Amino acid sequence: MSIVVLKLVVDVIVVKENVLATVPISAVSVDLQVDELVTLEDLLYCMMVASANDAAAVIAEHISGDISAFVTEMNQRAAQIGCTDTVFTNVHGLHDDDQYTTARDIAKILAVASENTLFMDVFSAVEYDMPATNKTDARNLVSGNYESG
Repeated sequence: MSIVVLKLVVDVIVVKENVLATVPISAVSVDLQVDELVTLEDLLYCMMVASANDAAAVIAEHISGDISAFVTEMNQRAAQIGCTDTVFTNVHGLHDDDQYTTARDIAKILAVASENTLFMDVFSAVEYDMPATNKTDARNLVSGNYESG
């Protein structure tokens, strides 16, 4: 097991009330609870498989100390990899008139992200069984991006 994967498994995050309050009520959520203890790995699956906006906010706050700092880092990284028509204003991707990107820039971001095997594992997951936490029973996350047929 690589060091990065091991860190994701053991890196336990406490979900904070002020972070959950930043996510609009109508946003997609896995119903994270205040003071819930969740691994970073589980939060990544929540965000990528279930499109959970609450997980995106918790991850951003954990990594950068606050959400606005993470948004700044997103914009810096996008510029660093050559995205010239992208401005992020939030971490969850919900509509904001001041947030925009292009298909070309998204392709650049995906090309860089796809070099990371952990990202590809999470990105390609269609379903994920998240274990119970101190606040909730186990969750079965299912992507809504695929139709059977």
